[in-house]
Amino acid sequence: MPWRGADEPGAFPTLGYQVADWIESHCVIPDGDHAGAPFVLTNEQLRFVLFHYRLQPDAVVVGGKGSSAFTYRRSMLVRPQKWGKGPLTGALICAESIGPVLFDGWDADGEPVGRPWPTPWIQVAASSEDQTANVYRALLPMIQEGPLADVIPDTGLTRINLPGGGFIEPVTAEGRSRLGQRITFAVHDEPHSWLKSNGGWQLADTQRRNLAGMG
Repeated sequence: MPWRGADEPGAFPTLGYQVADWIESHCVIPDGDHAGAPFVLTNEQLRFVLFHYRLQPDAVVVGGKGSSAFTYRRSMLVRPQKWGKGPLTGALICAESIGPVLFDGWDADGEPVGRPWPTPWIQVAASSEDQTANVYRALLPMIQEGPLADVIPDTGLTRINLPGGGFIEPVTAEGRSRLGQRITFAVHDEPHSWLKSNGGWQLADTQRRNLAGMG
C-alpha cells in the first residue's frame, strides 16, 4: 500500500526514524568522557537525518531498487567547529554500511520499510589525509568500541572491510577517485578547501558521476 499520509501539518515520509533508531542501537560516542556510551542524536541531528532520508510519498520499488525514491540526492551540513559534525557523519557512515538506508516499499500500515545496501562502497573524501581524519578517526572507535565490533571486525587505518564484500575507505583530492567506481555513499569534508588547483573539483565531479551510476 502507499504512504499512510500526513498525520500532522508538514509531515513527510522518511526512513530517517529507522536510521536514527539503528544508529542509537549500534553506534557509540567515539571519545571524551562518555566514550563507549550509546550515541544519541540531538533534536537538531535527528532533524537532519529525517530530511536526508526523506522519501517521495508515491515512491515505489522498481526492479528491486528503491534508491530513486528519495527526495534529495545529497545533503549539506554547515555548523561551527566542535558541533559534532564528525561523529554524526561517522554514525551515518555506519548506517550506510549495514543499516536500513534503502527504500524497500511500504508496510501494511503505510510506513516506509528500509533495507541495507547488499555491497556498500563508501568513501570519506577530503583535500588531504589530515582532513579525512576528522571523520575517519571518529568512525573507527564508533565501530571498535561498541556493538558494531562483532559485525564489522576488520577495521584499519586505510580501509574498513564490511560484511558481504563492501568497504569504507578514505580518499583525497590529490589521490583522486577513478571514474566508474561503484560507490554507494560519499562524504565530502570541508569542501570549501576543494579547489580546481588541488584536484578537488575533479574528485567531486567523479564521485557524483559514480554515485549517479549506482542510482
